[in-house]
Amino acid sequence: LTITATDEEFTISLDGSTYTYDGTGKAITNTPTSTAATGTTSYVYSFEEDGEYVADLSSLTKIDAGTYTVYVKGTNPNYSKTATTTATLTINKADLTITVIAQSHTYDGTAKGEDNKTYTTGIDAKVTAATLQGGDILSSITLNGTKIEKGEYENEIVASAAAVTYGHETDKTAITDNYNVTYVAGKLTITATDEEFTISLDGST
Repeated sequence: LTITATDEEFTISLDGSTYTYDGTGKAITNTPTSTAATGTTSYVYSFEEDGEYVADLSSLTKIDAGTYTVYVKGTNPNYSKTATTTATLTINKADLTITVIAQSHTYDGTAKGEDNKTYTTGIDAKVTAATLQGGDILSSITLNGTKIEKGEYENEIVASAAAVTYGHETDKTAITDNYNVTYVAGKLTITATDEEFTISLDGST
């Protein structure tokens, strides 16, 4: 008795997976399905349609935010044709809030605060960025906002132009590649000095 493979087509499908960037590798975790009537369907996967395919879907990982197409091929011993489909691996950007730390100075007649200064060291003393992911660190930040007179100035010191050093190997360089960045301005307080000052008045004759 000889039973040959059918020339009829069968279909396969694979649902995609969606994540938020956290600095670690992500893969599609769903299981493919087949419409083949009988037999065991075997699957292989690739990020490139004409590239190298692997049998282990979990080995196809991406770290950076983006939308990645996974190409899937399915073979079944009862079917002569190979079934194909695609699935989408989506990694959304993480939300990152950079908050300027409030500053307090004593009046001395000079401008206090930040005069459009860019910091590449001591950044942790100037801003907080608690939701940086993985081993990512802020590598640069610019702060601007000054006052001279005594007073409390809400939202005076403004942050901008944040840069990041990523904790994983990547060709991405901009912080906005993996983050939706929100800046929160900081308060500037200038208190009265304890120093004495003098007054004078010339008399009249």
